[in-house]
Amino acid sequence: HAITFDPELHILYSNRSAAYLSNGEKSRALADAKKCVDLKPDFVKGHSRLAAAMLSLGRWNEAKGVYRHILKDLDKDNSVAKKGLEDCRTRELKAKEMEMEMLRGAQKQKAEEEEKKKQQEEEEQKKSSKTDNNGAKEENSKGQGDDDDDGDDDDDLLNE
Repeated sequence: HAITFDPELHILYSNRSAAYLSNGEKSRALADAKKCVDLKPDFVKGHSRLAAAMLSLGRWNEAKGVYRHILKDLDKDNSVAKKGLEDCRTRELKAKEMEMEMLRGAQKQKAEEEEKKKQQEEEEQKKSSKTDNNGAKEENSKGQGDDDDDGDDDDDLLNE
């Protein structure tokens, strides 16, 4: 409630951002960190809160940018920013590894489905050819060369 008494005091937004983040309210933490940085652009801790909120939301590139800004423009020896930058890299690598694993799984599943479909098509083709062959065998067994369908092939030669 202190913010209602002094809505321009940057430290209050910084502290509330940390509280939100510890409660898992990532979007609120991000909003307060942004407000803190807007109010006091040279406040290193505000930028750290901003980067931490971004990192918690999986926005690694943005968080890396904030940590780099801290190290380049505000405090080149800031250990929190150095560690945060390393955390961004680690999480980014893990995310890429998970993405690659998912892609491999999807490719494997697709290959299995294609193989299954191919096997089903082959089975259907075998059934279809058996049916065609059985029908042809029946035709041929009725009277091979029996043109007048009387069951006697010999007289067919005479009828020619």
